[in-house]
Amino acid sequence: MPAQASDVTAAILIWLPHGTEPKRGDFRRNDSAEVLPSLAEAVQRAVGDCHPQPGHLPWIKVGSRVLDPDQIKSARSTVTDVRGRSANRAA
Repeated sequence: MPAQASDVTAAILIWLPHGTEPKRGDFRRNDSAEVLPSLAEAVQRAVGDCHPQPGHLPWIKVGSRVLDPDQIKSARSTVTDVRGRSANRAA
């Protein structure tokens, strides 16, 4: 997970066709754009079973950073580990 991306910063998740990279403004104008309250929630949504269209891949923008599909996959284990530690502390 990027060091500068705080888990409390809102994140924007979009889905683009395989082989397409987001252009400036795609995170505002894309019909699939979904604003989520945190990076963790955006990552969970992106790697979950709910894909809007076959052949589309997730991209997440948090702050000024854009995470590509490979970075999102890598971030999944980090987000899962952090949530697990937080749940253990709360119990």
